[in-house]
Amino acid sequence: MTLIETDETEHSERGPSTAHRWRLCPGSVERSRGIPNVAGIDAAHGTVFHDYAAMCLEFETDPQAFVGEKMLVKPHGWITFDQAMANHMLNGLDILWALMNEPGAKWIVEKRVSLENWIGPGEFGTTDFMLWNTTSWRIVIWDWKYGAGVPVSPEENDQAILYFLGAWDQFAKEEFFNEHWARMESTIHDGSEDIYSIPDVPVQVMIEQPRAKGGGGTWNTTVSELLRLGEQIKRDARETYKPGAAIRPGEKQCRFCPAARVNACEDRARFMVEALGADFDDLEDPEAE
Repeated sequence: MTLIETDETEHSERGPSTAHRWRLCPGSVERSRGIPNVAGIDAAHGTVFHDYAAMCLEFETDPQAFVGEKMLVKPHGWITFDQAMANHMLNGLDILWALMNEPGAKWIVEKRVSLENWIGPGEFGTTDFMLWNTTSWRIVIWDWKYGAGVPVSPEENDQAILYFLGAWDQFAKEEFFNEHWARMESTIHDGSEDIYSIPDVPVQVMIEQPRAKGGGGTWNTTVSELLRLGEQIKRDARETYKPGAAIRPGEKQCRFCPAARVNACEDRARFMVEALGADFDDLEDPEAE
């Protein structure tokens, strides 16, 4: 058994994994407050997959070595890291190990990063993996997805963007600026070059979702584009702090909303009834309900 306790009830109120919800429905933060965040068994299996993938990366260990090990995930108890999990992470591990072997590469694995600059006091996220390389002048942000139901695209993915922003602020930004200035100091300038502008850094946003057909992939973007999108997320986050923030129900934002899960959102009920073409007053009828 692996004596690692993971509490699935600990989450940031405006964390990266819920950004798709509160960006579309800012009032969902207030409406979900106080409702226990009880993750299902599928999420618990995802946690086990993530944690063993992190151990494989940190210790350069083949996942086969962990098959049969168990991890304690509250509130679900002991969950086994099985052969299917090991098989599903092999492709991703091969990609990451190759990146880690490049000269000049630095990386973080399963690192908690502050998001206070982007979504408010006390907010945080845990970046699965980010690699930066000032020699090859590029960054890779990586997110594991073990879910099989909903395919997730990396393009303009709120969660991946926020993971990048926290890790960029905390780990990579200073190194790229220092490397830029070191290169500038070793160059003779004729006055035609703007030495005060750091060249943009290419970023590959990669999602590995081995169990979902059509899920995952790579989005090629840049630091400047991700910072621009971060400012949009910051504006949306501010809306969630306003008392009585707007409730905007919809399929995407309601799917995993705690208030929707316990039927504590009348706006969602109205949305569902309207989607069915029924009258809200008909909810008094047991058949309509």
